[in-house]
Amino acid sequence: MNSQENIQKLLEIIPSNYPALMIAHFSDKDNQIIKELYQKSIKDDIEYQINLLDDQPELLKQRYNHPLIKIVKFSLARPKYMIQGKIYDFIFVTAKIEDIDTFLQKVHPIIKNSGNIIILLDKASDTNLWFQLLEKNYFVATSLIDNLIKDTKIIISKKMHGWK
Repeated sequence: MNSQENIQKLLEIIPSNYPALMIAHFSDKDNQIIKELYQKSIKDDIEYQINLLDDQPELLKQRYNHPLIKIVKFSLARPKYMIQGKIYDFIFVTAKIEDIDTFLQKVHPIIKNSGNIIILLDKASDTNLWFQLLEKNYFVATSLIDNLIKDTKIIISKKMHGWK
């Protein structure tokens, strides 16, 4: 399987034909995950917000122009990540996160109870710190997928229901 097929396989975690699903994505640039999430969002009527950290949001707004897609120039330094009171079913992270603990503390409130965070890391990344900090910040059922996408480790964790 090629990378596109493997990403589509990963995105099977997102149910089709499920009403009012919402996805947020923290990314520092355009990538194949954005392309695949964009297509899935349109196909399955899912609201998809791209929180763009470094890249040019105007270029992405032109490329991914659709009423279900919102692209926001985003700073991880902002005090809270809540935007217009939206709570997401899935959070995707493809950006490099320096302060993992603070990031998880700020992202926790914007995930629905029992929602998922999916973190895609470079193959050389140490996942132990992520696992420890996910647990500390009330995420459970954390698992690692190591061989689905070339040169990428995938961590999937669920927001603990009814905590914090």
